[in-house]
Amino acid sequence: MSDPTTPDEDLLPSNIALAARCASYHEARDHGLVILAMNLPYWHIENAGRHDLYVETDRLPSVAHELHAFREEQATWKPHQADQGVQDHPASFYVPYVATLLLIGSFILQNAYAPGYTEAGSMDAVGLFTRGEWWRPLTALFLHGDISHLMGNLIFGLWYGTLVNRGLGTVTGWGLILLSGVLGNTVVGAIHFPDPHLSLGASTAVFGALGLLVAEGLVHRWHQRLAARLGPILVPLAAGGVLLGLTGGFDDPQTDSLAHAFGFLTGILLGLVAALPWHGKKNT
Repeated sequence: MSDPTTPDEDLLPSNIALAARCASYHEARDHGLVILAMNLPYWHIENAGRHDLYVETDRLPSVAHELHAFREEQATWKPHQADQGVQDHPASFYVPYVATLLLIGSFILQNAYAPGYTEAGSMDAVGLFTRGEWWRPLTALFLHGDISHLMGNLIFGLWYGTLVNRGLGTVTGWGLILLSGVLGNTVVGAIHFPDPHLSLGASTAVFGALGLLVAEGLVHRWHQRLAARLGPILVPLAAGGVLLGLTGGFDDPQTDSLAHAFGFLTGILLGLVAALPWHGKKNT
């Protein structure tokens, strides 16, 4: 029998026993749902504000066990906070335009007006570690070999950069993108040193932005309480790895794919450091 109350105890069958005594209708309804989930009938008697649930006598031990487990679970249950998703900051209107103007202006300068500009600003492992030319890992990000190189980095850089900006904020997001590019160039230079190694292009920072997005996704998945299931947590890492493999230029000898890879890895590490405090605050 389902939840509607039986008005008179005299109408109860003779082979039933009291399974639960509840203080309210809602409490009785919840206990009744537990019994119904066992595919068993029950009788609900309301008398002077008291709600009694009866079951068949031979089913009483198993029902009592389930109801006891239900009450213990309710005593320790905490409301689940709805997943709020990746934190969404207002996207900056000016930074993408400023970045575009800087890269285009630098490209024009290096090709039309200052041919020595490329030589002075490109990534040079020997210059960095022997002559102390510390600026090279940064200035190399603003130099490009041709127009297609520039446009590719602009398109993907602004796309990834805007997404990072929404997750971490304008200052932190773009700052970490630049830092990932600088660190990625430095690490690759250290790997090649003392052999000469020259490179240029913003792609190290572009793949750093992709790594930052992967880190944001990893932390987001972790805070969805998916720690017991490793697969779902690693989905962002797998997706980022696929994008790195498709666009990283590993089959092109003219592309510094090692810089792309280390920009990506550096972005992940920086993103983990930056994203954990944001999510920690959000879940408190």
